Amino acid sequence: MNIGIDIGTTYCKMAVKGRVAMAPGYPPGRYLEDLDVTILPDPAGDHTVPSVFWWHPDEPERYVVGHEALHMTGDGKVPIRFAKKALGTTRRFMMNGRGFLACEVATHILRYLKQWAEIVTGQQIHSAVITYPAYFTSCQREEMLQAAMDAGFHITSELLIMDSYATALAYTSKEDRRNKPCDDLRVLIYDLGGGTFEVALMEKIEGVIYMREFDSEPLIGGHYFDKALAQWIHDQLTAQGRVIPFDEGNQERLLRVAENAKLQLSMRRTPRVKVFFGVDFLIDDKGQRVQFNGSINDLEYAELIQEELRRTLACCCRVLAAGHPKPDELPRRTTVLLVGASTWDPWVQNIANDMISWLREGWLWGGSEWFESERFEPDYCVAAGAALMAAQLPANIRSNAIGESSPE
Repeated sequence: MNIGIDIGTTYCKMAVKGRVAMAPGYPPGRYLEDLDVTILPDPAGDHTVPSVFWWHPDEPERYVVGHEALHMTGDGKVPIRFAKKALGTTRRFMMNGRGFLACEVATHILRYLKQWAEIVTGQQIHSAVITYPAYFTSCQREEMLQAAMDAGFHITSELLIMDSYATALAYTSKEDRRNKPCDDLRVLIYDLGGGTFEVALMEKIEGVIYMREFDSEPLIGGHYFDKALAQWIHDQLTAQGRVIPFDEGNQERLLRVAENAKLQLSMRRTPRVKVFFGVDFLIDDKGQRVQFNGSINDLEYAELIQEELRRTLACCCRVLAAGHPKPDELPRRTTVLLVGASTWDPWVQNIANDMISWLREGWLWGGSEWFESERFEPDYCVAAGAALMAAQLPANIRSNAIGESSPE
């Protein structure tokens, strides 16, 4: 079996083409009927796996990945997160006296994904199509490829594809399954995940998908929104005259509080209903435990991250301006696809709706008839596109990837 993997900055997803039953005793996958793709679960039934890694010298042969590693932040531990951003560099992430390169962390995460994909499907995983951000350099792609090989995948460079290409492939596949021809298609992919924002203007012409323009903000995403709220909590305490060391352990625990508050806010139907939260694990510079009870509503939270949201719009404007039709080229209908886990949040949807309104009022390309928007499988579209790519690779690429000889 060949699978598609979205190894995200904050979460990973795995997918296979078709409706696939899981092995006896394991929870079902999530079948996306519009795409004919199954999102694979981990053994606990989660369809997203945190890109988090932990190691302890007391158990040197045991490497902890995913939800188990993420939950350690609640105990004040500081697992390795966001290592993907450091691929292609010599940066070492220090943990319990040992340094890990980003490619080592990626290897452990990919090995974990492969192991559990084989367990829940009951099938051997030969190779994978793995996605990467469009801003990755050739050095970063090479390290991702090497990490996949070290994790046990039989893989070649042809099996690495851009996130935006995977999204466009999944979207055009959905349109084809709905019997809506899309050989003359333009999409603006607004991809806001946990750790990175990307926007890409993609086109499908005569069956081939092209990237026309691209821009990114690598320090915008759900994690950075959480950091803004965690900093706000810390500032509230500082304003009360308490001096609290903001070390890595405290920051990780405050981030969990902030993330939980954000999730509660995202489920509220009115923007002025407050979410209440408590913090009782901080110690001030005098060794005294700090008790803090705070509250925030949707409007207040949106104000904290307004600058970051505006920067996503600036990216979109640059891409649309650069991709403006040539004088002899007629404008084509453009669908703005909202993808990435953070686009579920109401404050992100509001800023995206503002952008759509400007476009429909005639900004840049002139006229409401040229723009529409759609939230497209925000959590799973990239992995789904990778799975579709894995299913349609030429036989010679698949056979070379799994170490077989091509037929003469």
